[in-house]
Amino acid sequence: MLPGRAGLSVGSRIVRRPLAMSTALPRLSPAEVERYRAEGQVFPGWRLPPRDLERGRDALLRLLADNPTVAPELLVNSHIAKGGAASAFLDLASSPALVNLVAQCLGTENVILWACQVRGRGRLATRLSW
Repeated sequence: MLPGRAGLSVGSRIVRRPLAMSTALPRLSPAEVERYRAEGQVFPGWRLPPRDLERGRDALLRLLADNPTVAPELLVNSHIAKGGAASAFLDLASSPALVNLVAQCLGTENVILWACQVRGRGRLATRLSW
């Protein structure tokens, strides 16, 4: 990353945002940051916009349909595959708002998405309950 810039690096895509713009992006409250540091997870008040959430759901359904013989927990790094649902997953992961929240949790300006995995409960491959 460049000095004075913050962002997410995913493969060949680097999402950068000037630090001065970070005030316009959603931020965690001090209590949310503390909860993350104490418990290792946080459920922030901020939510993905409905359009982005729908696009992610559609991408997940497409990924599962494209891989009917693969257990969902074995679908790893689908954000870097060519075509299919990959661009939707990568777009979600590199959302400036989401990157800003993750960077705030980690206490850094730079975030690298190293890997991702489909996670779910029960028979996710055959039934999704939203």
